[in-house]
Amino acid sequence: MKKIERREFIKNMSIATVGTAIYPVFPNLSREKAIEPAPKSRVAIVRDPKAATNKGQTINPDIVHKMMNTGIKSLTGQKNVADAYASLFPKHEKNDIIAIKVNCMQTHPLAESCRKIIDSIVNGLKSAGVAENNIILYDWRTEDLTSCGYTHNTDSRGVRCFGNDEKGWGYEEAAVTPGGASVHLSKILTRCTHLVNIPVLRDHHTVGVSLSLKNHYGSVDSPVSLHGPNFKCEPHLAELNTLDPIRKKTRLIVLPALVGVYQGHHSPPQFEYNGLIASQDPVAVDYHGYKMIDEQRIKHDLRPLAKTGRYPTYIETSAKLGLGTNDPNKMDIISIGV
Repeated sequence: MKKIERREFIKNMSIATVGTAIYPVFPNLSREKAIEPAPKSRVAIVRDPKAATNKGQTINPDIVHKMMNTGIKSLTGQKNVADAYASLFPKHEKNDIIAIKVNCMQTHPLAESCRKIIDSIVNGLKSAGVAENNIILYDWRTEDLTSCGYTHNTDSRGVRCFGNDEKGWGYEEAAVTPGGASVHLSKILTRCTHLVNIPVLRDHHTVGVSLSLKNHYGSVDSPVSLHGPNFKCEPHLAELNTLDPIRKKTRLIVLPALVGVYQGHHSPPQFEYNGLIASQDPVAVDYHGYKMIDEQRIKHDLRPLAKTGRYPTYIETSAKLGLGTNDPNKMDIISIGV
């Protein structure tokens, strides 16, 4: 067999020396090894019309819990909740810290729906063997968390919950420069092993929408520095999310979409979507959140964001930087109850 292969090799090389005859040989070899398409970003969208009523004033925790469990199983393809969460943290070790970044900065009216989903996530992590005290809920300041109904906890028991301003934590001394601005990363972010991102569903007065990628403005000491001279957050927002402590540690993004805001991002909930979006792709999550908000704006006789000068260009920038996709054709979308 080896002699045959050698003769064929010599024959092909002889042909190659005669001019352009080499070209039909190697293209045939390349066609035998077809390039596999890149895997699609998996996105689970779960809805239940009974989850929230009265624009979020009444939330059914049992339904929300069921939605979250359904979403995590659909996202991971696992049959039970414990295995679903465990599959997101395949290299998790006993002392690993899971940080959950919430958004409590001027989002008080939306906090209740987020807390219900976080309760479910914490229960899921515990079922997968994660110790409660190895879970940290965090945001920019402890005051922001407590004002949204979270319980400040730095004890050695229970889920810990505090802001970047907590004594003994704070920010890294070395600065990072996304978009050319100088900021310092939260030590909660840099010291954790895994990261879960829980944003809110709302518009933003300059960027268009404030969702999962912008949620990490609460992971730096000076969020205002990352808005840029025209307050479009370009390219600061996308570049922040390319940093290793965010990009390499993020295991799950869940957008609580029980209620949302389509105009005036400090406003109380303005619509019920009664859903949640779960993915490991922050760009895909923000794309769907942006589409939801635009749909509601049109429904309520408002111009789409692109017509107001507030089109969220950062989503496209983030896709170009390889943080995920904003192309539905490159998403594996699983819709449940829609």
